[in-house]
Amino acid sequence: MAKIDLNIFSFDSRIDFQNGYVRECLHSKHSWFLKDLLEHINSRNFGYQEFGVNLDFINIKVNNHAIFENIKIAKLLEKFGKSLTLEPLSKKYVKKDLLVDYTLILQNYDDFFRKFNFIAPSEREKLLEFLPFNFINGELLDDEYIGDGFVLYVKWLCDIYPLFKQDFLKAVSLNSNGIFNHTNVANFIYPENNEIDENIESMQKEILHTINEYEKINLELNNQYNFSLKAAVLT
Repeated sequence: MAKIDLNIFSFDSRIDFQNGYVRECLHSKHSWFLKDLLEHINSRNFGYQEFGVNLDFINIKVNNHAIFENIKIAKLLEKFGKSLTLEPLSKKYVKKDLLVDYTLILQNYDDFFRKFNFIAPSEREKLLEFLPFNFINGELLDDEYIGDGFVLYVKWLCDIYPLFKQDFLKAVSLNSNGIFNHTNVANFIYPENNEIDENIESMQKEILHTINEYEKINLELNNQYNFSLKAAVLT
């Protein structure tokens, strides 16, 4: 068994105005996974004697690293030592302790859904599954970046509605808070994972390729126009 010192973020949006931290010491078994650790946290130490955490889809921060999988505790201890700080991915949108209310973020994308109003309600709700990825590398202001989760959602939409792919890519690239504000997040995930960065970088390359193709076409059209104009003047 391993003794683990926990420092757990505590906040209840129903009653609290300021967050705090709960200290707890647990003795974990070698066979434990992260879910086992979370299940053994004493809920009596939290508001309404409830501990807020999503055990169906783990999305929390451990020592400032985003974790999205039920990892073995032994691996966590090997990486971070026996003192662990558990926090929600977003303190701004926290609902209860480690539980984030991602529905509050949906309104940030109202303009997008008004523009593409053919997206079905069930497909709009799919965005909730991607939003945790918005907060891997801290909390950016809405006008700074639309978020990695939203960009990945748009990538998913491109597969669902291939005829609108260029429109979707244009929507996430034009604004000052668009896809090109992405910064690499692999080092902020544990275990380290390049998949998000690679997916977003592939979208960036596709957008740049499209822009280059448009510029080539415009250049050819301008050259043809100038040649025709010159020929007309000479005749």
